Amino acid sequence: MTIKVNTTRRKIISIALAGMLTIGTSPSFAALGDEVLKEGMQNNDIKVLQQCLKDLGYFKNEDTTTYYGDITKKAVMDFQQNKGLDVDGVFGPNSYKTLINATSSPSRSDEGRRSKTISIISTAKKYLKVPYVFGGTSASGFDCSGYTSFVYSQNGISLPRTSQDQAQAGTKIEKANVQIGDLLIFSNTYKSGPSHAGIYLGNNQFIHASSTGKGVIISELDNYYNNHLSYGRRVY
Repeated sequence: MTIKVNTTRRKIISIALAGMLTIGTSPSFAALGDEVLKEGMQNNDIKVLQQCLKDLGYFKNEDTTTYYGDITKKAVMDFQQNKGLDVDGVFGPNSYKTLINATSSPSRSDEGRRSKTISIISTAKKYLKVPYVFGGTSASGFDCSGYTSFVYSQNGISLPRTSQDQAQAGTKIEKANVQIGDLLIFSNTYKSGPSHAGIYLGNNQFIHASSTGKGVIISELDNYYNNHLSYGRRVY
């Protein structure tokens, strides 16, 4: 769950992927795209694949390896599902071509999103420790949805007032694919349905206005929050 890589790195990855089709490689590993990769295999191309999927927010391990295991298979399946491909967890020619397009140089809109994301996270952290106030929508005190709507509004993004309405804002993002800056929607915390909201920070953390009396805090997506996390919303 990471923000997309910067322009230079994306270009390097794209060139590396494309170059492997023509540059000779040692017998120890096949050129990425020349051989179907699947669970149980081990070679250096899998490490490249994992890094690409990690940069796009699909591969969740902290470190990349040369082994195609359960985590890599799930990352490939999530990528395939998101891109409308056959979801089989096998990295073949169609997945390869789609990955090349996904890791090509970002458009101006990609760079604009990255800049907006940095600004949103900066704004969100500025209000750490502001007290929780039910119905609060200002820097003197926030409730959860009051806080999220305030932070996004400071960055030119209008959100509905309540978490229930915010749960319909923007584009729905499956929890496995949320990126930094996405709105997180939690359900069935103190009432049924969407009942809490926060902003994803990356590294399995999010920032939110907590009703436990701590106010605006950074929390881990641990067992409790992960169990109640329904999905993300991409609102910019």
